[in-house]
Amino acid sequence: MSAATAPQAAAKKDPLLSLAEHLPDPNDRAWYGALVSYVHSLPPEDELVRVAQLFGFLTLIGRQLPESLAAEQSKLREFWGEAYGALQEEVRLNERYHQQLQERLNQLPREIAAGVQPAAIAKAMGEVFGSSWWLPGSKKAKYS
Repeated sequence: MSAATAPQAAAKKDPLLSLAEHLPDPNDRAWYGALVSYVHSLPPEDELVRVAQLFGFLTLIGRQLPESLAAEQSKLREFWGEAYGALQEEVRLNERYHQQLQERLNQLPREIAAGVQPAAIAKAMGEVFGSSWWLPGSKKAKYS
């Protein structure tokens, strides 16, 4: 392995060291590298090591956060766009249904009037009332 690739390989293994490549100023990268070397010289159970790892982890999360938020925002926009489209379609369907219902209700009185046959109704009523005179116990005999 060449001398140039050794620090890159070490940075890929060590999350703290990998953050150094994101620093724009070379002086900052050198200072940060020295700080990481110091942290690595401490015992693994040292509190400063744990704090440095925590800050490194939080920094990594912070670097990934904008991309993650943008991806979630895109998903939400797509979801709300689809939901809004479905809602508009439901409104159109309800308007169409309401219009059809209103047309049917407007036609109903004419259909009822066209279906009413007064002569047939009078005949049916006459049959019903006339047959009631023949029921047992009726007083038809008195009136005839």
